[in-house]
Amino acid sequence: MGAKHLRTLYEHFHFKTIDELEQLAKEHKIQSVKGFGPKLEAKIAKELRHLKQEGYRFLYSVIEPYAEQLKVYLQRAPTLTIVEIAGSFRRKKETVGDLDIVAAAKEPAAVIDYFVKFSEISEVVSAGKTRATIILKIGLQVDLRVVNEEFFCAALHYFTGSKAHVVTIQKMVQERGWKINEYGLLKRGAISLLEAILDIYSALGMRYIEPELREMRGEIEAAINNTLPNLVIQNELKRRYLYLL
Repeated sequence: MGAKHLRTLYEHFHFKTIDELEQLAKEHKIQSVKGFGPKLEAKIAKELRHLKQEGYRFLYSVIEPYAEQLKVYLQRAPTLTIVEIAGSFRRKKETVGDLDIVAAAKEPAAVIDYFVKFSEISEVVSAGKTRATIILKIGLQVDLRVVNEEFFCAALHYFTGSKAHVVTIQKMVQERGWKINEYGLLKRGAISLLEAILDIYSALGMRYIEPELREMRGEIEAAINNTLPNLVIQNELKRRYLYLL
């Protein structure tokens, strides 16, 4: 929010603290001011929460059961065809700031309506036709984006991150005269619908990069040179532990 918007709100409400401004957003009073609407009010409320929670992250092990519960819940949503958790959770970071969920459905609005009825919600921040943001009772923010099925793979790659990894892939695509975003891969003006995320890497002449490696720590060079490491899987951990015994 810029200085002009901030001054307008201050002159209208004379708030003195961030908590007071946040309360105004919760009571939907901001949208009544000329120049402000529901979307801007929701954005202000979201950014205020981020400001207050900045630096706070949840352990992956704490969030995992909630993520799994949400995924199972959404799989029963009307017209939904596929759903996956994206973001830092999909990259299996040790800590998670929020949850990003990507889903595909024939009727996105029906999935949004179903999503905001999840039993562990403490607050519905916003709910549009294709996206929604909620806060769980534990304080975790969850963002859901619903796309058409043909765009699902591109959207999942885009929202999985990391940001630096995705930006680098975008630059590599642009160097070939193409374009990529959350809706697909554009080649010579025609959209190429991605049937699998590995299509993105295959189109760039490299091996598929697992989400856990997408942190811009040399994984792109390794994928091009075919020197990517193999991820350790659960069964291997068990075998090695038994060997040590």
